[in-house]
Formats: sequence, C-alpha cells, structure tokens
Amino acid sequence: PAILVGHDWDESGYPGPWTDCLNARYFAVGCMSQHARKILIDNGIDIPVAAIGAGVDHWDQIVPAGLADLGAKSFRFVHVVRQPDVDGTDLALRSFARVFRKSDDVSLVIACTVEIEPEIRAQIEAIRGGDGTFPDVILGVGSWTDAEIKSLFAQSGVLVAPARAAGFSLDTAYAICSGLDVIATRWGGHLDYCSDDSAWLIDFDFERSASRKSIMVSVWARAKDSSLDEALRAAYASPSEARTARTRA
Repeated sequence: PAILVGHDWDESGYPGPWTDCLNARYFAVGCMSQHARKILIDNGIDIPVAAIGAGVDHWDQIVPAGLADLGAKSFRFVHVVRQPDVDGTDLALRSFARVFRKSDDVSLVIACTVEIEPEIRAQIEAIRGGDGTFPDVILGVGSWTDAEIKSLFAQSGVLVAPARAAGFSLDTAYAICSGLDVIATRWGGHLDYCSDDSAWLIDFDFERSASRKSIMVSVWARAKDSSLDEALRAAYASPSEARTARTRA
C-alpha cells in the first residue's frame, strides 16, 4: 500500500467511491489542512489521516511580473477567482456594493481567467443595475501566473476571500506572505494559519452545497452579509500600521 500525500478537500461531503478507494489502496493520507483531515474522517476514511500542511516558502523566490497598474483607487481590496460560486465572488461584490459608494477612495479588483470572465461580468452588471453611485470595481482578466498574482498583491491592501468552501487555500497563504491583510470565512483549511488575531474572519451559515462535485449530501458555508460588511468596513478604516501588525500576528 502507498501513502497519499498532499490531498485537500473543501466542502463537507466526500464521494463514497473515493472513500472506498482510499481505504482499500492506501496505507495513510497526508492532508493539506486540519479541515480536510476532519472531512475525510467524518466521511469514513478509516486509515491514518494526518494534516501535513503545504509549503509556501517558495513564494519568496518568485519574481513579480511587470503587471501594469490597473488604475485602481488608493485603497484596494483584491479578490482572486478560480470558481465563482465556491470562491463567493457574488458575496464579495454584493458586500462591496452595500458598504461603499463611487465617491469613496476604494476599489475592488477582481482577478479572473478568460474562461470565467463572462460570468463575472454578468454578476457585476446584475448587482450594479442602474446604480450611478456603484463603487469602483475593476476586473483583471488574464492567465494569472504566480508571478502576476504576486505583482497584483503588491498593488493591493486586503484580500477578500468569502469562500463557501476552501481547503488550504494557497491564494490566501500567498496573500499573507505578501503582507496583505485577509478577510476570510470562518470555515476552511485556511484556519490552520488564520485566526481572529491575524485576519478578519467572517461568520457564516451552513447551506446545501451547489458545487459541481455531484455529492449527494454535502454542505458549505455562506458568509453572513452583516459579518462580511463589517469586515470590509473595519479593514478600510484600520490604519495601515494596525493592519501590518495584524498580518504579522
């Protein structure tokens, strides 16, 4: 039997055939987070399961790409999208629209790939509606290599990550390594390195998962609007010195 290393998971359910496969073919599993470890055990994995983390020290060696300034305002929230529903892009947009106005010196920069660009643009326009005071949202479309993400983070102040389901979340870890503050859901693998002392953690309610994993029974976490709104306000109002101290906590 072999050991499966680097396994990660996000929502509460886990495919039954995968459980059978792991139990039959592997001696042990090394998960990327305590969150993933608990999910595997809760779903019937009966071989040893350990949380071994994920290395991010290579981030310091990555040279930022020459990313052009996106023309955002002075204070910049950034949201990186891989899967819009899972990453809570709609939640980030709606909260930003509730808390800020066009006259505020703040932007939300959303980084996405060309494949999901139409979906994100449709979300922005649906939430904007005919609101002439809608706050500044900038959509950055590209391949988003690590070097480009590092350059984007260098232009930003706070990562907004109200994910409905998140494993270890490398983007969140990279943001912290880049000196950004983090707003994240209080459920997921990132809690291995995010706490109330080092991040703004958002309260949530469990809801039935609508992911594409086709698991019969599974839930994920929907960030509470009031908690997310308050985190955005707090981050925006927090002096840069206080935010720096929080990142180092």
